Amino acid sequence: MADRLPLEILSQIAEYIHEEVEEAEEEADPVLHKAARASLEKAAAVSGKWKAAFDPFLYKTFDLQCTNTYPWGLHKSNLSVFKARTSGPLGVPRRNVIRNVSYYIKIAYKAPKRPTDHKIGSIQKANEYAYRSAVAGLFEVLRTWDNSCRLTLGLHLAYGSRPKQPSPTESNNSQNYFESIGTTIAIPDVHCINTLYLESNEHVEDGRELYSVSTKTLLEVAHHCTTLKELYVSPRTASFPDWEPRDHNEEQRHDIAIGLCDLPSSLQTLRFMEENIAAVGFPLVLSRNDNLFTANLRSMSVHLRHLELSRARLPPDFLVPLDESHKPIQDSLHWPRLELVQIHQAPTFTHAGELELEEDNILSESTSPDPKDKALYNRAFISTAYAVRQMPRLATFMYTTIDHYIFQGLPDHYSIFKFKNDRATRTVTAQWISITGYKPGKRVANAWGFRLSDMTVRYDGPKATSRIELSAWPPTKTWY
Repeated sequence: MADRLPLEILSQIAEYIHEEVEEAEEEADPVLHKAARASLEKAAAVSGKWKAAFDPFLYKTFDLQCTNTYPWGLHKSNLSVFKARTSGPLGVPRRNVIRNVSYYIKIAYKAPKRPTDHKIGSIQKANEYAYRSAVAGLFEVLRTWDNSCRLTLGLHLAYGSRPKQPSPTESNNSQNYFESIGTTIAIPDVHCINTLYLESNEHVEDGRELYSVSTKTLLEVAHHCTTLKELYVSPRTASFPDWEPRDHNEEQRHDIAIGLCDLPSSLQTLRFMEENIAAVGFPLVLSRNDNLFTANLRSMSVHLRHLELSRARLPPDFLVPLDESHKPIQDSLHWPRLELVQIHQAPTFTHAGELELEEDNILSESTSPDPKDKALYNRAFISTAYAVRQMPRLATFMYTTIDHYIFQGLPDHYSIFKFKNDRATRTVTAQWISITGYKPGKRVANAWGFRLSDMTVRYDGPKATSRIELSAWPPTKTWY
C-alpha cells in the first residue's frame, strides 16, 4: 500500500521531515536532529520509489567533521563516509542532489603560558598544516565532481584545548608529524563550488588570535574554487597588547591585500567581515598594508555584482580617492556590474560622536558631530557620489551601523545612508540619518548634483533625516 502513494505525496512527506531536520539544526537539538535524519534514512530504504523521493532531502545537506590535535598530529574525520556515499554507480548520480556541505575543522592545541616568537611560530605552523590537510582531503574528493554539480561549502574553523596526556602511541607519532609539517600540501582545484564560506570561531579559548590560521591560507582555498560565484570570508585580525608581536597583525593585513588579487574571475559576490573591533568608523591612520588592501579591493570590485564590507579598515574615500580639495584623483574608474554595495560600521559617528553622546544622555536637536568627524564623513559621501555615477547597474548603496552599538530609539542595525535607484518607479533617492544632527553640506550636495534648498530635513528628537529625490541621474552637471 505504501508503495502506491504518488511520488508527489512522498516528496511532500520528505520535505516535511527535512524541515524538522533544519529546525533541529537551528535549535542545536542533537536528539531531534538524529531522530529526523533516521526517519529520512528509513523511508529511503522502503523501496526504489521511496528512495527517489527521499534521497534528495536525505543528501541535500552533509555535515562533516575533522579534528586535528597538536602536537601529536592526530587526525580524525568522516570524509571516508562522504566519499563512499558520493562514489560508484549509486553515489555519482547522488552528487546532483547535494546542495550544502558544512565542514567543521577543529584544531586542538594548548597555548604556552609565556609565548615567544618561536613558540607562536611553531604552533601557528602546525595549525596551518592541520587546516590545509583537512581542506586538501575534502578537495581530493570534490575534484572528481564536474561543474554541473553546484555546491555551497562552509569551512568552519574552531580552536579548542588539547587533551592533557597523549597515549604512548600518540606520543610516538609526534616526531613524524613535525617532520611532515615542512612539506607542502597541495590543495587541488575543484569545479563544483558555487558559494564558499570561510569562517573562524568567534571566540578563541585562550583569548588570543596569534595562533590562528592565517588569512593567506583561508583565501588560498578560494583561489582553488575555479567557478566560484559567491565568497563570504571572515578573517581574524586584531590589535594586540603591547607585549605581543605587532608585526603579526601587519602580516595579516598584507596577506588579505595580496589574497584579493588571485580570487577567481568568476566571482560575483564578496562579503568581507573582519573580526576587528578596533576598525569601527574610519581609521584616522592607515598602514601601508591597509592602503594596499584598499587599492586591491578597488581593482577587484570592478568584476563584482554585490560587495559587502563589515569593519574593514578603509579610508573614507576608498572607492574614488579625493585630493585635498575633494576632487577625484582618478576619473577612469568604472564598475559596470555592481548592483548592491553595503558598508557596515561606517560612518557611525562613534567615539567622539553618537556612542559617547548616547552614554552621557545629552542628545538634543542642537547636537552635531565633532568637526573632524564631520569632515571625514563629508569626504566619504563625496567620494561615494562620484563612485555611484560610475555604477550604471547600481540599485542600492548603503552605509549602516554595526550591531555592537544600540542607539536610543533606533534598531541595533540601521541605515545611516542609503542611495536607491528604483527602476520600477523611475525614482532615484539619497537619504542620510543621524542621531547627532548630521546633514549634508554644500560640497556633498554639489557632488551628488542637487541644491541644498531642494533637500527635505525632518527631525525626530535628536535624529535628523535628510532626503533628496534626484531628478536626473547621473547628474548632467559636472561639479569638478
